[in-house]
Amino acid sequence: MRHSQRFCLVVLAASLFVTPFVSVTVAQCASASKAKSQRHNTAGTCNPTFTYENQDAWTGECNSGKWQTPINISNALAPTLPGLDFSGYKTKSGIIFNDCNHHRILVTLPANPANRSTFVYGGRTYWLKEFHFHEPAENIINGSRPQAMEVHLVHETIDTPTLTLVVAVLVIAGRENTLINTLWTQIPEPGGSALLSTLINAGSLLPTNKAFYRFTGSLTTPPCTPGVTWIVLKDPAEFSQRQIDEYRNHYRGTARRLQPVIRQGQ
Repeated sequence: MRHSQRFCLVVLAASLFVTPFVSVTVAQCASASKAKSQRHNTAGTCNPTFTYENQDAWTGECNSGKWQTPINISNALAPTLPGLDFSGYKTKSGIIFNDCNHHRILVTLPANPANRSTFVYGGRTYWLKEFHFHEPAENIINGSRPQAMEVHLVHETIDTPTLTLVVAVLVIAGRENTLINTLWTQIPEPGGSALLSTLINAGSLLPTNKAFYRFTGSLTTPPCTPGVTWIVLKDPAEFSQRQIDEYRNHYRGTARRLQPVIRQGQ
């Protein structure tokens, strides 16, 4: 059974106070637990263990845990936050995976320390493990309709303890994205993976403005493990309508429903 829908008076107060580096933060309750990355089946088989049509049947903490993602970001507080430093993102090879077990297209990046793309936030360095897509977007801002898609760039700390941070980029229809053209032409058959024939830089998926919202949440697919730091960029990226439609030919309707924001102490 799902826990009761209890909300904090938090999230999103003052766009007028956004600096070039810092946006507002979602003052969601912190969680001491640490999220573990999902393991992906790359054996060329499709054996989904969940569906988006029956989210009540999701396992793990999906229907019992607190501090879950996605959320409606509204009434946010506006403290000064450390800036986002993506200067460590590198142009490297990657592997594209048609992850039919989790209903998404996923790209994994090099794990070798010499080749990692890194990201710095709050004095801590994270490395970019993977990025993947959802259609439509999962997180929403100020109760708006979901945007066309959402990109999740999944990072882990390079030191211990191992902590997970997801940079989420909402996507709207607009200009064509060159990196997306590269990826979409190389999507393998469901369950398959392939080394990308072109070097890529995930920074091409980010908007120019890096203002953001921050909150503590969870993974958005089973087991919905909590303890994930979420950075949701305020400005969307643009994909062409053709690119959005092409993704929908593979996967659509892959958004987890919105989760309650829990008041601290509850």
